[in-house]
Amino acid sequence: MKTLNVSRSPAKMPPKVSPLTAHAPNQIATNKDGTIDFIEAEQAIIGNYVLEVSSPGFERRFFKFQQHKGYIGEKIRVALRDGIDGKRVFTGILVEVSESSLVMLSEGAEYIIESTEIERSSLVFVG
Repeated sequence: MKTLNVSRSPAKMPPKVSPLTAHAPNQIATNKDGTIDFIEAEQAIIGNYVLEVSSPGFERRFFKFQQHKGYIGEKIRVALRDGIDGKRVFTGILVEVSESSLVMLSEGAEYIIESTEIERSSLVFVG
């Protein structure tokens, strides 16, 4: 297997792809085909190669707090560093995201959670 390590000017790079969501799983196949076309057209790799494609999954983890903004209205799971009333993990609907906090509806209650209190968070697959 060969590793793709190509530096190109921004004008020649393939278009940036928006993050996949649970609502658009077919986007992976479309993006893979476009990437293969780009590699072959630019002759970025000489010879045989294997292109591995993956997605963040249906229960993708958020690595940066501001990633939450794209998922308002979706079901999420948030684990807190310290917890609220003895509870550390909350699952519910993401209602709002500001610069430093998010609002979620969980078990009929609304919670405002500061970004500094979040240990980890992810989408929850609703199938």
